[in-house]
Amino acid sequence: TINYIDCGDIDYIDNLKDSIIDMSQAIMEYYKSKASDDRVILDVDLSGGPRTAIMLMIAIIRLVAFQGIEIGSILYVNANNNSIVRVYEGNSIYNIYDMITGFAEFNQFGSVDTLKNYVNTLDNPDVQIKELISSMGDFSEAVRLSSRGIFQRSMEDIHKLLTDIESSKQEIPAN
Repeated sequence: TINYIDCGDIDYIDNLKDSIIDMSQAIMEYYKSKASDDRVILDVDLSGGPRTAIMLMIAIIRLVAFQGIEIGSILYVNANNNSIVRVYEGNSIYNIYDMITGFAEFNQFGSVDTLKNYVNTLDNPDVQIKELISSMGDFSEAVRLSSRGIFQRSMEDIHKLLTDIESSKQEIPAN
C-alpha cells in the first residue's frame, strides 16, 4: 500500500513541519499495526528531489527511530555527466548525528550512553576513543554516585586521554 503525504509548498517551513508530523504518524501507524514480535526496519532512499526533501527525511528518520523503528539502509545516488550512477551508503554519515547528540547529552546530563552506542556502530573504533568513552563512563557513574574521589580521578583520566589524542594528532605528518 502506498500512502502519499502532500508537502504543499516546500519553500514554506510550516508546511514542512506539518509534513514531518504527517509522515512520522503514517510510519508509526504502520509500525503499530504489526504484531508486537514483528521487526520493522525502515530503509530510506534519499536520492532525487530538492534538498529540502532530504532534510525533511532526516528529521523523519530521527523521529521514528526514537519510537523504536529500526533504521536499515540509508542510500543516495549520484549520477555524473557520463551516465555513471553511483549508489552511496549514508548510514555512517547519519550516525554522526548520534555522536553529536551524545556529546550534548554528556555535556548536559553527564550521560555517556549515546556515545557508547555510537562507538559500537563503528567498524574499527580507535583504541584511544574507546578509552576516552570508558573514562567518560567512569565520570558519568561518579556523577550519579556523587563520589568526590571517583569524580576527581575520572576528570584526570579524561584530561590525560584528551591530551594524548591531541598530541597523537600533532605527530601525524600532513600530506
